[in-house]
Amino acid sequence: MELDYKRIVVTFLMHLGDVILTTPFLEVLRKAAPHSHITYVIDEKLKQVMEYNPNIDELIVVDKKGRHNSISGLNEVAREINAKGKPTLSLIYILMSVLLI
Repeated sequence: MELDYKRIVVTFLMHLGDVILTTPFLEVLRKAAPHSHITYVIDEKLKQVMEYNPNIDELIVVDKKGRHNSISGLNEVAREINAKGKPTLSLIYILMSVLLI
């Protein structure tokens, strides 16, 4: 799949260490898609960690334990993402950590 010239949303709403570990993914994604618009959805408590990441064009901050912790809250986040939709959303990456034992 061609990644360049797309609108891409990446999200990982977990803990600080896990969010930091997404940095290499963002770097590889930016190299594969240098002209794409990359939005990172992040919990408000971790905003400062990614605020100046050069591989992110935009941060959308959510309150995962507060006002966005419901279906209507998630709809609010989706509306915010779509409101900025030029071009329309192309890809969403939901990153997860997995513990293998």
